[in-house]
Amino acid sequence: MSARAWLSEVVLEVEAGPEVFARGEDYAERGLVELATVDDERIHATVHGTEPYQVELTRAGAEVPWSCTCPYASDGDVCKHEVAAGLAAIGQAASPRGSAREAATEAALEEDALRAWLATRAHDEVVALLLDAARDHPEVHRRLAVRVAADRGGPVDLAPFEAALAEAFDPGGFVHWRDMYEWTADAHAAIDSIAELADAGFADAVVDLAERGLAEVERAIGRVDDSGGQLDDLAERLVDLHQAALRDASVDRVAVAERLLALALSSELETLADRLGEYRDALGAHGWDGLCARIRAAWDALPAYGSGDDDRDRYGRRLRLEQLMEQLAGDDLDALLEIRGKTLARPFDWVRIMATCAEAGRDDLAVDWGERALAAFGPEADTRLTDALAEAYQRLGRLDAALELERAQFAGRPSATRYQRLRAVAEPLGRWEAEREEAYRIAHELATQAHEDRSQRPPSPLRGRTGWADAPGSLLVELHLADGDVEAAWTTAREHGATDAQWRRLADLRAAHAPDDAIDVYARELEAALRPADQRAYTHVAELLGALAPLHQRAGRADEFAALVTRIREEYKRRPNLIKTLDRAGLTA
Repeated sequence: MSARAWLSEVVLEVEAGPEVFARGEDYAERGLVELATVDDERIHATVHGTEPYQVELTRAGAEVPWSCTCPYASDGDVCKHEVAAGLAAIGQAASPRGSAREAATEAALEEDALRAWLATRAHDEVVALLLDAARDHPEVHRRLAVRVAADRGGPVDLAPFEAALAEAFDPGGFVHWRDMYEWTADAHAAIDSIAELADAGFADAVVDLAERGLAEVERAIGRVDDSGGQLDDLAERLVDLHQAALRDASVDRVAVAERLLALALSSELETLADRLGEYRDALGAHGWDGLCARIRAAWDALPAYGSGDDDRDRYGRRLRLEQLMEQLAGDDLDALLEIRGKTLARPFDWVRIMATCAEAGRDDLAVDWGERALAAFGPEADTRLTDALAEAYQRLGRLDAALELERAQFAGRPSATRYQRLRAVAEPLGRWEAEREEAYRIAHELATQAHEDRSQRPPSPLRGRTGWADAPGSLLVELHLADGDVEAAWTTAREHGATDAQWRRLADLRAAHAPDDAIDVYARELEAALRPADQRAYTHVAELLGALAPLHQRAGRADEFAALVTRIREEYKRRPNLIKTLDRAGLTA
């Protein structure tokens, strides 16, 4: 039996969709598939894309489970490499094993043969061939134009380079991440042509084209999937080229400074704004002074914001100007405080200033700013503010003030984190026992109130899940765990309830000496994990069963575990991907 008996072009196209199928067909036709195994049950192949990818297609009734090591297939989607392997296996474009590697060798041999043949041609014939290639391929035309202009010592025509940038960066529609490699390669090729101009000594042209390229990068935002940061990489290359060319260019550097500032302030990327300070040498004294003057004038024109002011325009242009002003300020603390003190609408604005003071070793200033912020916003405005102030108190040795602040924070926002912060301040003062007793009193009071509130409201709509709102004892559990008292935490969870995450943590901590209790916790989580019908849930089911196996063994209940696996496989036999996941984990009947 061959692969065609259980796989066909129709199946591949339906599974992959027409666009992915077409790309896979192209890969297969180009001989990029090495078939390792093709038999009645399985296809295994290596497909050479941007790197070698391992592909496996397995016969499984009416469903063909796919597997490929490329990023696109990791989400469960059918990729072009799987299509290519399938087509090769059923004979649509089969390539003998090793042909993909041989392709590169053949190409090198063809180049040698072509070089030898060209050496025998007349000069006019070679010229005609080059002109034909230049007419048909813009890249060839640009490269020849650079050579001509360099030899003649004259200006180079920028139009072909501008057209290449526009064409390379214009996606013609949204570019998904799976197509970003090719799109980015085209963009880098266009930038390569600018680099060739730089190597040929056309600095003025490179300055213009690099700025044009930065504008093209900006236009691409929102039109391509930039989750991999490719646009930043392209912008970095263009800034490198621009800076290097500007040092040798005979251009109006004040005008360049104006254009750079406009680009930096309008850009959604931070690349140019972050690197504007590197332009001091390239712009020269006159250009750099002009740039600094324009940055300061734009900053001075902005309004100052105090607590409660509407600061909806704090991002975008204002934020960029603040970043540029901070670059100009360098390590000058007074200048930095003046800059950051212009925007104080939110508590975190004050936290940033406190951090600046602390980094400069001025905790006295940090406390002054923190106390003023606390007076302006109140102690419940932002925990980052009170945390920063308490830490500054501690660094100054004002532990009583820090303790008072941490005590108030725990009472207002009780949590395990706040409990630990309270302990860190109280212990050096010898007051921890009293503070700990009060913390537990607050936690018990909250648990009692939560029980009453819970009895008066409908059950949570989160089917089978237990969050903080449905677990009155969750804070007490956390406090016991913070104190290292696992048994007290377990007793509290049984009496007052706990979150799902806390039950799981308690089960793990007690598994060694109380496997039966741990089994009960895992079993509840397992039943919840079996409800969704998706691969993530199936993987979680396999993980839970893997944890349950040694627990049953330790508790002398191995037969029960075997019965559990058998029941799940029988009850969910119509979920072939779940069964396959269990098989891979060795959880057979």
